[in-house]
Amino acid sequence: MKLNKFLVAAVAVGTLWSCQKEDVSEEFTNPDETSGKMVVRNFRGNDLLMEDLGDLGYRLSDYIIPKDATAEKGAKVRTVEDPPMITTAGQKLAHAQVKLWPNNTVIYVISSNVSERIRKVIFSSMEEWSTKTNVRFKERTNENYYVTFGNSGSFGNSGYANLGMNGNRGIIKVGSRVDNNVMIHEIGHCLGFIHEQNRSDRDKDITVHWDKISSRNQDQYYVDKTSTPLTDKVDYNSTMMYNSSTFANSRSATMTRNDTGERIKGFGFHLTAQDIEGTNKAYPSKTNPTNPTTPTTPPTTDICSGVEKWVRKSYKIGSKVTYQGFLFERTFSGWVNQGKCGTPVKEDICAGVAAYSANKQYKNGDKVTYKGDLYLAKNNRWTLQGKCGQ
Repeated sequence: MKLNKFLVAAVAVGTLWSCQKEDVSEEFTNPDETSGKMVVRNFRGNDLLMEDLGDLGYRLSDYIIPKDATAEKGAKVRTVEDPPMITTAGQKLAHAQVKLWPNNTVIYVISSNVSERIRKVIFSSMEEWSTKTNVRFKERTNENYYVTFGNSGSFGNSGYANLGMNGNRGIIKVGSRVDNNVMIHEIGHCLGFIHEQNRSDRDKDITVHWDKISSRNQDQYYVDKTSTPLTDKVDYNSTMMYNSSTFANSRSATMTRNDTGERIKGFGFHLTAQDIEGTNKAYPSKTNPTNPTTPTTPPTTDICSGVEKWVRKSYKIGSKVTYQGFLFERTFSGWVNQGKCGTPVKEDICAGVAAYSANKQYKNGDKVTYKGDLYLAKNNRWTLQGKCGQ
């Protein structure tokens, strides 16, 4: 019995350098063309000029920031070196973290105003993400959180999107001439990724030439002091990278590489190796990556057993610490509370279950893991049992 024969009903699954043009100005809406009120809000330690879109949030260039992820001008925010936050009733952070999609799955709706050509671009761009990373896509049934793909009304190869998951208000809106390069980029924002040139360690790899940037758009080149780089160095061709002509006030380069002094080409039509690496850190697989056929025996002690206490230093994605009696894990979006120390460790439902093999015949009653899920062969078809790690 072949797994892929039965996955069509059970799983809905959802590229960047070739033919990249030098000028991508039409890929981002000029702020002069916006219709909302322009305001200055503090986002992750930076006072930035944004367009107020009401309940949708604040638009900065081609991504929309949720209202509760910003604060008043000059607000003090926590940094990545600050200790984990123990939240109590009535307590609220100045900035909410960018929300990732549960179960590595983007729930989506496609608006009726989207043409057949754009639909093809949407699906091929989803495939670029889903075939190369742990991210998947599922058309909405009754979920109360999802992103809606729609037509922005523009006639260009342009788009904008929410930053991360935003309940049922998430949108990705594109122009009628949108191509895969822009669509893949906007899906990256939807997954929670900021622009590559905004990462906290940007200046060691890139020189920004502020006098060459349109004065109205200099805020697009802020440094996100609270961001956690998912890769060791800046990726000049990342799907999230501007090129050296974006928002330029002349033919001169807005950014140059520190290693060669050359202009930056920016994103193209495929995910780069670093895009894939970083995405899989933000959305890690739940399967046992070393030997999925070997049973993993869960410890009998509490979830904090063997975990060191938090100290003030830099932590990598996936690091775990204890702090004030709780277990925290460092994720792409910050420290996440995993529970109170003393809580027993739950056994993974996929423990001891081998990964699916296309070269093996299966019978009813067999179990396999596939892309982070557990499946049971029943009535000659595969039935989804749940996410690994549960």
